[in-house]
Amino acid sequence: MERVLEKKELVIYSKAKVACMVGIAFPLMMWVFMLGHIPIIYEKLNLSETGWGLFLLIFGSTQILTGQICSRLFTPKFGTKLMMLLGILILSISFLIIIFVTNYLIFLIIASLFGISLGFIMPSTNSHLTLIEEQTKEILQPIFWAFMSLGAVIGAFLSIYLLSLNFAITSSFPIIFIIGLIVAYIVYSFGLPTNKDYYGKAEKFTLPDKKVLIFGLILFLEFGTVGIIMEWSPLWMTQDLNSPLYLGALILISFHLGEIPSRLFGANLINYFGEVKIGFHLVLIGCFCLLLSLLTMDYYLIALGAFLFGFATGNTNPIVIRQAIKSTSENIPTTIANLMTLAFSGLMIGPGLVGVSAKYLGMTFNMYMLPIIWALCAFIFIKNFNK
Repeated sequence: MERVLEKKELVIYSKAKVACMVGIAFPLMMWVFMLGHIPIIYEKLNLSETGWGLFLLIFGSTQILTGQICSRLFTPKFGTKLMMLLGILILSISFLIIIFVTNYLIFLIIASLFGISLGFIMPSTNSHLTLIEEQTKEILQPIFWAFMSLGAVIGAFLSIYLLSLNFAITSSFPIIFIIGLIVAYIVYSFGLPTNKDYYGKAEKFTLPDKKVLIFGLILFLEFGTVGIIMEWSPLWMTQDLNSPLYLGALILISFHLGEIPSRLFGANLINYFGEVKIGFHLVLIGCFCLLLSLLTMDYYLIALGAFLFGFATGNTNPIVIRQAIKSTSENIPTTIANLMTLAFSGLMIGPGLVGVSAKYLGMTFNMYMLPIIWALCAFIFIKNFNK
């Protein structure tokens, strides 16, 4: 018989949910806010595409390395909340350092600080949330990912708004630093207390369980190919389909408009229909809709297909993570770290492979491959599903 949580415990876990949602939305907001100011930094440092590429490579590499070290060594000793807090503080301080960027070396140091901070934040926040899920028996992963999307949207709009008011970096970035301190306080005050947090023995660096590797492969493929919509679809629309410039981002926007409500209501959808229907059947329907719309080569029908695809696949990542945790005897932080390592490896490697295939096979080929690869991921998922 499952233990019923007392009222005081429910309050503790409810507050911890707030800490997780705010704690994951803020880093995404900061990252996108910084990306909105890249043209200014580009001009200030006279950067090239290669220079920006090296920044992203250092950022991704340090994030993966830090995530593994944090989850295996630091989190078992200090708990997930402290790692979340440390990551947010490092990220906030990094924004102050950007103000004083005068050369490329400092810019690369900031890349490593960003990577280190997200290496602390991503796995520890996800582990913190999983602890809450285990105790409350709630499905929280979908809304967690929705807050990631929400944070990115807020960062974009905030960047546009402050730039429209001609705010200099010396004015806008300290504002983000102050917001970061407020978020750090929320995480510290609302996060799980010591007696509810995760502590354990440090783990050696070993290969993940077979099932974790398989679910990690799904995330690798999905993170590696989603850039086809995120980064390449505007170019494809304007160059291959000869759409007007103002319609360039139509597919990208439509995809997110479908994804966000899917994640916000993800828990209800999973509870009502089950993980198989949402993680397999609905994904296949979404892939079919996108593929069918691409065959028409019509802007608006493709946008509709992208919306349906975004809605259908919005809860794939949360379900995959939940399944991976169920399938292994490894501790939660280590499992999350292994999944995030594979996912972000896809994010690092994918864009380069997509760029090469776009050059030799064309962007239209990539657009067709997107639903096909995600359908393949759905079949890998259902073959390894744990009831």
